[in-house]
Formats: sequence, C-alpha cells, structure tokens
Amino acid sequence: MIKTRFTARNFCTSFESSADCLEVTVQGFGTISTPLQPKMIRELIKIAQPSQFGFKDKTLYDQNIRKSYEIEKSCISLGREFEEQIESSLERIKKDLLIPSDGDLRAELHNLLIYEKSCFFDFHQDSEKEDGMIATLSIILPTTYRGGELVIDYQGHTESLGSCNYSKYGREPSLQYVAFYADCQHKINKLSYGYRLALTFNLILEHGKEQKSERVSGGLAKSLDSYFSAQHAVPSNYRKTPKWFVFLLNHQYTPRSLAWENLKGADRTVAKEFKQAAKELDLEIFLTLAESHETWSAYESRSPRYYDYVDDLEEDSEEGVEIDDLVNSETSLSGWIDQCGKKLDYGEKYIRDEFIFSTLDNSSLVPEKSEYEGFMGNYGNTIDRWYNRSAIVLWEKNHSIIAKMSIDLNCGLSEYCRLLKHDFEKSSHLFPSVLAYLGSDYGLQDVEEPILLDFLLAIKKYEFFAALCKHLSLRQILNLGVEGIEELIIQYGDSKIATSLSNLKIDDRSRLIPSVLSTMIKSMWIKAPEFSDFVLNKWIGEFESNISNSGYRFYSKESRLQFTKEIQLNLKSLAEVLTFIERKQFAVGLLDQMVKEIHVFQSIYLFELLSSSDLCDFFEDFEQYRQIKSLAEAEIKTFLKDDLGPSNWKIDDMLPCDCELCTELNKFLRSPITQKKVWPLNKYNRGHIHQTIDSLDLPLTHETERVGRPYRLILRKTPAMFSLRKEKEKKYQDLLKRMS
Repeated sequence: MIKTRFTARNFCTSFESSADCLEVTVQGFGTISTPLQPKMIRELIKIAQPSQFGFKDKTLYDQNIRKSYEIEKSCISLGREFEEQIESSLERIKKDLLIPSDGDLRAELHNLLIYEKSCFFDFHQDSEKEDGMIATLSIILPTTYRGGELVIDYQGHTESLGSCNYSKYGREPSLQYVAFYADCQHKINKLSYGYRLALTFNLILEHGKEQKSERVSGGLAKSLDSYFSAQHAVPSNYRKTPKWFVFLLNHQYTPRSLAWENLKGADRTVAKEFKQAAKELDLEIFLTLAESHETWSAYESRSPRYYDYVDDLEEDSEEGVEIDDLVNSETSLSGWIDQCGKKLDYGEKYIRDEFIFSTLDNSSLVPEKSEYEGFMGNYGNTIDRWYNRSAIVLWEKNHSIIAKMSIDLNCGLSEYCRLLKHDFEKSSHLFPSVLAYLGSDYGLQDVEEPILLDFLLAIKKYEFFAALCKHLSLRQILNLGVEGIEELIIQYGDSKIATSLSNLKIDDRSRLIPSVLSTMIKSMWIKAPEFSDFVLNKWIGEFESNISNSGYRFYSKESRLQFTKEIQLNLKSLAEVLTFIERKQFAVGLLDQMVKEIHVFQSIYLFELLSSSDLCDFFEDFEQYRQIKSLAEAEIKTFLKDDLGPSNWKIDDMLPCDCELCTELNKFLRSPITQKKVWPLNKYNRGHIHQTIDSLDLPLTHETERVGRPYRLILRKTPAMFSLRKEKEKKYQDLLKRMS
C-alpha cells in the first residue's frame, strides 16, 4: 500500500486593507467611494440587474436559490490607486493559497454584487470563465450589515467570514479581501439588515519560465518501486494489461484548467514528488481528469405519512435517504497530459479499483451529481454519485506501448509504428507482448485502416506478419484497398501473403462486400494471382456456406427479401469476375449447392434469380441451370393447371420448417376446399404457429378459443389470398415466357 502525507489545505485566505484608495466608477451612476451611504446603494440597485446563476449548461433566475443584484464589468472602471492596491495583494494571495511562484497571478474584474435585506446565494461553485482561471477574489466594501456571511467549504473544511466594516486597529473603514480556489463550494447567508457590496474578480494564473524544482523526499520513490516490483495478477476476463498507479488529487479541475502548472495548493507538492519519483524509477507520468461513479444501496428514512404524499425524491437530492453499502464503483480517466504539458488525443479509460490510491475518499467530497432510484421490483433503492476529480497516472516505461494501447488502440499502435520506423531492432523485441495483447477477444477489430496498414508494413519481418494475420479478418485486409495490398505484396511477396492469409480468423464479424471483392480480384489477378485466387475461393466458399445455412432466413418476408438481395449482389459480382478472369467453371460448385438446397429455395425462386437479365447469359450453359429451369417449369405449369377460381382455397406459400406442426399446417394451406381449421394446441405450439403465420404474412386469421384444455387455435383463410394468387399467376406467366 502506498502511504502519502498530502492533505487538503490552504483553500482560502482573508485579510483586510485600507479603504482610502477605494474608487469605483459605475456608468450611469458616478463614483463609489467611502463612506457608502444607504441612499447611494439604493440608487445603485436601480441600475443593477437581478442576479442569475449557472446550472449545468443553463443560466437560470430563481430567487429560491439566489437573490441579489449585479452590475456587469463593462459598466465599471476602477481608480488607479485602487488597481495598484489589488495588484499588490496578489503576492500575498499566491503565498497563502500555495499558488506556484513561477507564475503571474492576474485579477480580472467580473462584476459588482449588491445584497440588501433578505438577499442570499445558496451553496454553489464558480465556473471557470476563461483559460487559466484558478481562483476567485471577492473584495467586500465597507458597509453596515448583519448576516450575509461568506461561507466557504472545501472537502468538509469550512470557513465563515463575516463583515469587515472597521479595521482591527481603529474605526476606519476597511476593505476585506477574500480569495478561494474555484473548486470550493461557497454561499452567502441571508442578510437580516443593511447592505453588502462586493467586487468579484477572476484570478488567472499566467506562466512564465518554469523554475528548477527542488529535491524532494525519496520515500515515495521507494514505495512506488516496491509497488511496481510486486507480482501483478491479471483476472482471466481482462486483457494482458500492465500494472498502473493512479493517485487521485484533492482539488477539482476542468478540461480547460487542467495543467501541471495550474495545480492548486497541496496538489502541486504532490506532483513535484511524483515527478521526481518517476524520474528516479524510469516511470512515465501523466496528468488526467478522473470521474468516479459509485452506486450505494440506500433506503428512505421518511415517515410513512410523508411517503404517502410524495412519490419520488427529486433528482440530485439525497434528502430523506440513508446510505447503506457500496454496491459498485468505477473510475474513468480522460484529458491526458504528458509530463511536458502536451495534451494527448487518448480516449477515456476505465481503471480497476486496485490501481487507485488517494489521501481523500470520495465520501469526504460533495458529489458533482447524485441520483436516487426507488424500489423497482428486481432492483432499486440505490443512490448513484458522481465525483469529478483529477489524477496522476504512472506506469513503467517498458510497458508503455501496451498501456497506451489499452487506453486508445489506434493511438498506441501509431506510436509503436513510429518506434519501429525509427529503430526497428530496438523496438521489435516488444512485438511478442504487443501480439499477446492484440490477440485477446477484441483483437484488432477497432483499428482504423490507415493505421493497420502502417503497422503491417512497419513490422517488416514476415514471421511477425504471419503471426498477426491469425488475429485479422479477411474483411479488414480487403478494406486496406488495392494500393494498400499492393504495398504488402511488394514487401512480403504474393505467395507469402496468400499463405499467411490462410490463417485468418474463421469468425469474421462482418460479411464480405461483393463489390469490394470484385474490384480487388479484377485489379490484382495479374499482379498477384495467388492472393487473388485465395480471395476468390474464400468468397465462393463463404457464399456456398451461406446458401447451405439459409433456411432460417426464410422465417419472415423481410429476411427473405434481404437474403434475395444478398444473393443477387453476390451472383452479379461473381459472374462479372469469373467472366473477366475466364474461369466460368468456378461457378459449378455454387450451382451444385443451390440444387442441393432446392427443397428450401424452391426451383421457381432459384430460376427467377439465375435468369435475370444480368445473369442469364452467364448461367444458361450450365447443366445445373437447365435442371433448375426444368423443375421450375414443371412447378409453374402445375400451379397454372389448377382451377384458380374463387372456389379454390389452396395456398401455395412455402413454409420455413418441416416440423410436425408445420407439416399439419401445410396440409390445411394446400387444401382447396378447407377454409377453417380448429386445432387443440398447448401454449408453446400455438406460439410456433402464430409466429409462422405472422412472419410470412400468410392470408390467415388466427384466434385462440380459451375453452377446455388445451385451448383451441382457430385458423381461417381470408379472401386476401385470391388477390395474392392473381399476382403470383401473372408472375409465373412472365417466367414461362422467359423460359421460352
């Protein structure tokens, strides 16, 4: 366990200064100077605006949360002596808040706030209004009032600052300077008497040259060395990731303000020690944003009477809820910054709890957001809390590439490519560990094509390439494009590429696109015959496999239409390729497979596909085509021989399965005289028949008569079958003409 001595401190400061130099000019009013009289303040209120406040991404006005007045900075100008006093106060503020001495603190006026009797502002946190804003400065002007205390809370530490109308050393009016970090919660208590005026400033840290950091304690380095030396057990359901060390800082930062030089108070001391330890131990160090999400079991402590009248607790409220046990917690890291201050394009990374350390638990902080979920039957009575924090992240440099891949696979792989190109011999020893990581369940599925091609070319050695191909799919290789594959063939050779691709993963996650296959084979047939032959055989093999396993695709009209579209696209593209390379005989196996599955497809359906205008010239010379044509012609003539008048209730639709139930249903469908069937069936069997009728959109109604056991399913043929049969009759007559 890593033990640290860092604590939250120095979050605010307060001191007095003379009010002799006070000079504030307000447009439309004039100059404010001492003494401030109530009549003067009432005139100021007349030209002021009611104060609003920010909530999430909105600006709201609600006197239940904030009641005050404000004058915006564009209407205010300060006297020269007063500005000099403010400027001179900044050095003390820097010292008291432990703000880095190598930066310049600048105070930028925000507004003038006016509170009268009954005015207040509930707990809130100031938003960062521009880059580099680190704190807020409030200068309270000398007036007389009661109440109106400024209460500042930081992680359970609270300061309450009252009025500062007179100096400790006399009765002369004085100004009270109050500065506090921007991530502090604070409020203004309700005024019971008088007026309270305060100028507010954004304190912005501007950085000059970084000073050489002093030597810090070596105790942390020893602890980190022991931590990284200890055995790291990887759970079986995790990728082979290296050990991390994540230290949560005490202060809160936004993506806009996060920077090494902007660290506040004790966080800056923490960062110095970690940077020094990282240098000694050859560790990589990063600064990140951290969001912690905790789910706690909870119960409502409200009285039953109160519960009767209130259905749900308000969102973001924990009132009336008692927290019980921690159910789940997760922490994600984002907004990565390296030790030189460069912002990195790494994405979000969820980190395991065992890698996370801090001196301050989330329980000591105010949640950024809180949601209560009442009892929902199978779950509920939980409260979710989110905390926005920041963190220092370390890992060993020899595991850097894998660590970066675990954050963002594309960024990590790009960096490894750069290393391979810069010094292949030095970087190639990392390939086994990279391969072990990429060979996990997720593999290389999410790698962008340009990065994948760059990687395949950068690894140079054919053994590396062949080993990597075991974790790729043919779709990924084809997506590299003709030019990309030509580069691979130039580097590794046509024969070796074809051999290594035979080890491609069997479980391709996405189907091959016929147009891509066609373009690839026609472009590469002369330049890379072995590669092209491999792709062609893979294509035909997958197409045959899809046909042999196509029965399930006929369980609904939609799936049948979709599969028909797939077959048409494949047949058209395949016919173009086989004609181009003069290998028409390659289609024999495909046609053989179609004939084998004719009981599923029906000969009419197959003939309709193969005899389309795009394909008839290609397939008409094949014996299998003539066989399909002959069977289809016989079926069509049989259909047209039947009496197709209104007394014939025969339905010829093909059913997707040949189970006993569907066999019985088929007898009813094909009966020319039976219009109604009463069928005692249990619930499961009724469900199967319902699904078959609805998915195929058969012209039947089905109702369940809930009398006796089992209930009876009542099927009735509808007159819609006659219009459907008319459409089929016209289609079959057109096919007969095509046959002749």
